[in-house]
Amino acid sequence: MGTRPEGGLYPCSTHNLQDPFHKLSHDAARGIAAAQPTSHLKVRNFISSFSITFWNDQLSLIAQFCAMTFDQPQPRPSYFTEAAAKVAFLQYYDQTLDELGVPYESLRIETTFGDTHLTICGPEDAPPIVLLSPELSCTPLLLHKLSTLLPHFRVFAIDLIGQPGKSAELRPSLMSEALGQWMHELLTRLRLRSVLLIGVSFGAFVALQALRLNPTVYRAAVLIAPLGMTPLPLAQIQVPALQRLEQNLQLRPLAIESQQADTFLNYANIIRDQYRADLRQIPLVTKEQMAGITIPVATVVFQDDPYLSAGPGAQFLPQLFQNQLPPLIVPAKSIGPTGSVDCWAAIVTSIIAQYGK
Repeated sequence: MGTRPEGGLYPCSTHNLQDPFHKLSHDAARGIAAAQPTSHLKVRNFISSFSITFWNDQLSLIAQFCAMTFDQPQPRPSYFTEAAAKVAFLQYYDQTLDELGVPYESLRIETTFGDTHLTICGPEDAPPIVLLSPELSCTPLLLHKLSTLLPHFRVFAIDLIGQPGKSAELRPSLMSEALGQWMHELLTRLRLRSVLLIGVSFGAFVALQALRLNPTVYRAAVLIAPLGMTPLPLAQIQVPALQRLEQNLQLRPLAIESQQADTFLNYANIIRDQYRADLRQIPLVTKEQMAGITIPVATVVFQDDPYLSAGPGAQFLPQLFQNQLPPLIVPAKSIGPTGSVDCWAAIVTSIIAQYGK
């Protein structure tokens, strides 16, 4: 054991003296010891009391920082590359919804996957429809295309999470049951039963996940150009569609009033140039996954669609479900924003004839 120096204290190490707290404790203790060389117990008590107080304060600050950092929800980066682009999109969203010309209700539901926005319209006592829009689109656009359904159904049009709209900008794994769980939460909180489920493109893929997880909530499903029938990434579908968008718009505007074509062109430019599209691989849906689905399932495919007509999609679809209705084949290339009025009229007529009761 080393010899204690005059004053009764062991010298602090060089390391400790570089620490401001230890240097402060050391200097303070030496001052007290110099005044009262024999009062070693008082010196130790002073150091102990100072140390406990100091570190309690530090731990309190650390705890407050952790609570602020980890316990509070952090804002997610937007899929819009610029804030002005998101503002312009939301203005278009509201304008297009108002131009629908029917009473509607906006509803926001909190889920474990973030807030989800719905637009509800149609007679309150009519059969319920849950409507899921395609990728890179939004609820008001699809409501315009299917507007003739509104007198016959109570429509719950859901903004998909991770797609353009007012829902959370969050993209769950496509390989898990997350999207099905998200849909289950929504329908549970809405207290909906005996629902007609309609999904378009990526919305149809979400519908398939919802059917897998909880098929008893639905009385029937209509899958329009469903993704998940062929193992393609969204990039192979969305990128060429975006590149053709402006050219197609010049030929035939969206199936709404022609005076809205310019407004929609602005929307298309925002989505094409200032929105980070979801380009992930869409997992292939299998017959085994759909084995528990016994409700009627109607499919709509397009005559010239390279993904779902002459390819494996149309041939594969009838084998997926136990109660598969004959597919409706529409003489159009795609259901995209420039889809023809006749194309959507055929789809609406078929849906009302089979389920509008």
